[in-house]
Amino acid sequence: MEYFSGKHRLYGHKVKVSVLPLIVGLLHEDPSHHLTVREASKTSKWVLSPNSGEFGWQVCFPSGEPSFYFHPFTRAEFEDILQLCDETLAADPPHIEVAGSLLGWTVHRASLTRRVEDGSIISHTRFTMRVACSLEELDSVIVSSSLDSWPLIWTPPSWGYKERKQVCCQVLQEFETDAYVLVHDIPGPIRSRYISLARRLPRQNSGKRSITYVMVIADSEAKSKKCTTDEENGNVKWINEGGSYIKFTEVNSNLIDVRYDRWASCQDELHAQHLFVRWAEFANEWAQRMVPSNLLRSENEN
Repeated sequence: MEYFSGKHRLYGHKVKVSVLPLIVGLLHEDPSHHLTVREASKTSKWVLSPNSGEFGWQVCFPSGEPSFYFHPFTRAEFEDILQLCDETLAADPPHIEVAGSLLGWTVHRASLTRRVEDGSIISHTRFTMRVACSLEELDSVIVSSSLDSWPLIWTPPSWGYKERKQVCCQVLQEFETDAYVLVHDIPGPIRSRYISLARRLPRQNSGKRSITYVMVIADSEAKSKKCTTDEENGNVKWINEGGSYIKFTEVNSNLIDVRYDRWASCQDELHAQHLFVRWAEFANEWAQRMVPSNLLRSENEN
């Protein structure tokens, strides 16, 4: 969560793109045979045997990928990391200029920023929309979604949507229903991994209901304490920065404002463009699952 620490400077100029041509030929898969995160948690051997390693345990993968030793998060660590993200984005999120519209979404793209600590570049995009349906209907879409259909916070350069089925995700911890620690393993010449904290947050403020779904990569300091990959397997890269923040806010009983923030570290401007394409693909696929296309309205149309 270093992105929200305020220790960055602007890097380069605002990236202006024509967003529609970027997602021609989207690939969609039927994830109906996969488990939801609640179901995956109930079958996770790490969750089912929480006392097997009080100070940690070796996490293995089903296809023989390099294992790693995981030190579990405390409840306080879990809460602190998610609270920082939620405080930044919940009520008064940072302003991001509108870059265009895309299949019902209003698209906001921030200028790339560079982290002072390690020089890495951070890309941040926001999608907003107003939909004509109930809060319960939208919540049901997320809750019933398979874990394999959840957005990937980070993907390597030139990674394709069709490669999604090769990604392995496991639930490492469950603090309560809808509060989890996950690990994602993304295959490639250099295997990429990240540990993320995920939570569903229903609220009611001034008579208006909202539901937020937060998924944040644990910051570098926490990550370095939580996992140690076998030394002989040097082809694993741990990702330190990124997140997904989806908020549904009830306008009335049949009208919902949707805000969907995505941010992640990237190697360069080209990688930032690739990440944007992946995020736009997910936003498009997810919008089609939420409601019929005739009920989608970008904010520019309101």
